[in-house]
Amino acid sequence: ALVIALYFARRFLEPILSLAEGAKAVAQGDFSQQCPVYRSDELGHLTTLFNHMTVQLSIAQQASEHNRLQQEAARHYLETVLNSITAGVVTLDEAGKLNTYNHSAETILGMPLNNLLGSSWHDWGHQTPQHALLAELFQAILDNRDNEQTIQTTYSGSDEARILLAKAMPLPEDHGKGMVLVFDDVTALVH
Repeated sequence: ALVIALYFARRFLEPILSLAEGAKAVAQGDFSQQCPVYRSDELGHLTTLFNHMTVQLSIAQQASEHNRLQQEAARHYLETVLNSITAGVVTLDEAGKLNTYNHSAETILGMPLNNLLGSSWHDWGHQTPQHALLAELFQAILDNRDNEQTIQTTYSGSDEARILLAKAMPLPEDHGKGMVLVFDDVTALVH
């Protein structure tokens, strides 16, 4: 009787222990875990469902990684394109915080923008006179955002006064609300 009891206990516990080990592996991020199906009853059906779930999780993880790699490649491509153009490009979120910029923007503006990332251009006027001039430039560009045409404005860089052609455009809806400011130094051309 004891041997028979142990046999049936082991027969019932083996699928449960297998599922517990599989659940532990899934909790640690290993979705390749497949549990053997010992029986054709409810525990066997539960094991089959568990195996199906791990396959689906593995597929979803692979798709997520593929999408992440695609987004990373698209971001790298966009950064390469932005850094290869001579016009300055700056993106602001809906609160006016600086999100991105290209190297040409720093060159045209004559100041580093890295320390301004994540801060609102509305607050720059309180830092230094050069930051105040930059905030005034952004204000002038954004004041004409509803106008479809490019504006000409002056900007006193750290070394000289510059004449800029600038335009503000809204970001596409799928990238969130915000603005793209594009400007180019036409001082030499005007002179």
